[in-house]
Amino acid sequence: MNDYLNETIDLYNSLADSYAKQALDHGPVMQRKLFASLITKGGKILDVGCGSGRDSAFFSEQGFKVIGLDISEKLLEIARTAAPKAKFYSADMRHLSFEDNMFDGIWSCASIVHIKHKDLPAVFKSFYSLLKPSGVLYIHAKKGEGEGYVEEPSMPNKKRFYSFLTAPLLKQYCEDAGFGDIEIIDVGFTKAYANGKQSKEWIDCFAKKL
Repeated sequence: MNDYLNETIDLYNSLADSYAKQALDHGPVMQRKLFASLITKGGKILDVGCGSGRDSAFFSEQGFKVIGLDISEKLLEIARTAAPKAKFYSADMRHLSFEDNMFDGIWSCASIVHIKHKDLPAVFKSFYSLLKPSGVLYIHAKKGEGEGYVEEPSMPNKKRFYSFLTAPLLKQYCEDAGFGDIEIIDVGFTKAYANGKQSKEWIDCFAKKL
């Protein structure tokens, strides 16, 4: 069956090496530090849409037990080298099979952006189930409305499927899944690329399983 994520998988696989190198220059440094400070020391983190392992490597180096998931096998190959202490699996965030209450934190940086709105409520509910009580969720998403195929400067001349989120909608997805202590942060234009272009605005969310 043809799935809308297949095109995204093929694109990331074809550009894995260049994308991984570029990602190193655009890490969410402040967000990672804040997230790490909210997680129990030595706790277990699920990096959903881990890509080339940039953030998994950071969390591993901080002493956390990290499991990284991605749909691109090529990026996962890079991730296993970048973060040898972490465990990596090929998985679709729409169909996760971990036990409930397994993770102290879920880190989803620029990954739900490729999931259609019709699938997002179930994804957020899955995140909630997988977190331990008081577990922390971090979301880094594209700010805006609607969904569709868009060219971004990180991959010039290549269109990827994106879903966009306003602050109220992102908060609503979290609330409907059961999360509390929700903080939405308007990040703005944070990523400028070598070609002189900037990505669309980003929005961050920190939430807790109460």
